[in-house]
Amino acid sequence: MKTRLNILILIIILTATGCSKQEPSNRTVLPIKGAVEFYHADGTEMVRQFDLYHVEPGNMFEMSYQWETRALNPVTESLHILVHFVDQAGRTVWQDDHRPIPGVNTWKPEQKIQYRRVVHLPEKLPERIYEVKIGFYDPDMPDMKYFLANTVENVRKKTIARVRVAAMMKVRHKNGWLTQSPVEPWRWAGQESSITVTNVKFNTFLHLQGFTTGNCFPEPPLLNLVLNRNKTEVIPFENDRFDRWIVISSGIIGTDGLLDIDFKMNGVFVPVDCGINADTRELSAAIYPPELTTYRYREGFYPPESEGLDSWRWMGSQGTIEVINPGCPARLAMELWTSFDRLDTTPNITLLINNKNLTRFTVSHDDPTMMIDLNELIMGDNETFTLTIKTDTTFTAGNADSRQLGLMVKSIRIIPLGS
Repeated sequence: MKTRLNILILIIILTATGCSKQEPSNRTVLPIKGAVEFYHADGTEMVRQFDLYHVEPGNMFEMSYQWETRALNPVTESLHILVHFVDQAGRTVWQDDHRPIPGVNTWKPEQKIQYRRVVHLPEKLPERIYEVKIGFYDPDMPDMKYFLANTVENVRKKTIARVRVAAMMKVRHKNGWLTQSPVEPWRWAGQESSITVTNVKFNTFLHLQGFTTGNCFPEPPLLNLVLNRNKTEVIPFENDRFDRWIVISSGIIGTDGLLDIDFKMNGVFVPVDCGINADTRELSAAIYPPELTTYRYREGFYPPESEGLDSWRWMGSQGTIEVINPGCPARLAMELWTSFDRLDTTPNITLLINNKNLTRFTVSHDDPTMMIDLNELIMGDNETFTLTIKTDTTFTAGNADSRQLGLMVKSIRIIPLGS
């Protein structure tokens, strides 16, 4: 089901070195032409709307590169390829710069080179329209300019696609919610409230979190939850907080892709009457926006970390992830990384599903993403399956951090491939 964005991109021509006396010494045009095709990880064809391709934050897809060298002198520089997502203000918001394998300096005249890379968009990538631009650069010679040539103008970065990044699933607060503070992610509810989530297409985890002020209730607070008027959950509070993961099956969601969540607390309180502040509203619980995901981290993982748009979880020598069983053949996609400069050897990784060996491999510094196709026999008959990751090499984080670190998991996706 490889999603082809069917962009046979304008032929990119990068012209040759030092052929014109008019070219400055730091300008190079390479004897290479190329094209790029896009595929979604699930393989479904993407429909272009108003000259835009649509992807979701956190989505994985593949970019397939095809390069062809001309019958001229080979390129001797060890060039990297830049892949930039550029917003409408001209800012590079995210990138997938990489060194192609085999390296550009090994390409021979009149040779065709093809390879694919899995691209993982960050969950926090702002929802807007981006131009995807590519080009070449030498990390050891940042002042050298490698230009892309066409019949109109020479440019260093060629636009190969326009992409709208927007989430398909939308959360809509309906009845019973109080005005939300612009600086707080949660929202206070009255005694009864409801939320609708749209475009829920597959089996998924529903992750709900919230809190209240328990000593203002005459009895221990309880949250009654009803999903699509079908599945009922009773959620107690522990230390005034709750954190609940619920498996949502396709039978609960239905064919319309809607998930209605009805909340009912066993009481309310008024902050001013409870001596908290001057707020006279009747409150029950503050609830964070629901999250829908296909996996949850379990044993062996350290707390989440982030920097900018990127987020990740470190594990030690072994970590366990609970994954939603889609009930049909699926593709497991993972982006793994480690601190290679801190290790004496390349780590060997073992994957197990439901405690049975699945595969062994080594983590690549140049391409950290792997994909494995799974069938129903491997995943089993339960609503979820257990994915265990093992590494044979760890290191001490250092700088007063005594953690033993093995692998960084940057992303994981289970992508249904249909029955």
